[in-house]
Amino acid sequence: MFNKIRNLFKPKQPKMTPNIKKFADRVDKWYADHPEVFLGAPTTSAQEVVNCLEELFLGEDYYIDFPATNAQGNTITLNEILLKYCKAYRERRRKND
Repeated sequence: MFNKIRNLFKPKQPKMTPNIKKFADRVDKWYADHPEVFLGAPTTSAQEVVNCLEELFLGEDYYIDFPATNAQGNTITLNEILLKYCKAYRERRRKND
């Protein structure tokens, strides 16, 4: 019984989305090609980071339904993530709206 209750509050593990899989494949390949490197990692573009975080926090089916540049889309995406996961940000937005 206790395990069933504990599982209700257990955080859900995100699934491997296409962008996250692409990133993981690139990192695995980089480490395979550079076995002598102890510290370091391949470079990642800011847009690739935003895409992975978007899929992780907002879901694979999240999209913006009006035309926007990448920079505007990144701002909208960050705003959505902060509204969903950051209580202090939500309170600040409510106070300033």
